[in-house]
Amino acid sequence: MGISKAFVNAREPTNEEKTMLYIMAIIAPPCPFFVLTGPEYTCRTWEFALSVALQVLAIVSVIVTGTVNVVFLLFHLAAFVYSFSFVHSGFQKGRSLSTGYVDDQEETV
Repeated sequence: MGISKAFVNAREPTNEEKTMLYIMAIIAPPCPFFVLTGPEYTCRTWEFALSVALQVLAIVSVIVTGTVNVVFLLFHLAAFVYSFSFVHSGFQKGRSLSTGYVDDQEETV
């Protein structure tokens, strides 16, 4: 499955930028999705929406129960893992699938 169109034309982040994106994924999981859409910067992607939805569900679970609980940790962990994995490999693989070019393929003669 490809990624949202906003990511296809975005440039590949450098190693320093990836480190920053990993830190952002830990602190606020939706942020890397917004930053990776640059230079146009949009939050109108399903990846961003999914990450925000997971964060909202985590916060709602705290509001409903009045305490940090297992449900909060599960939703927050899911948002973190999704964001972290997208920054690590999903962005590059998704772009290659969306453009029809896959880096991992070996040429056979």
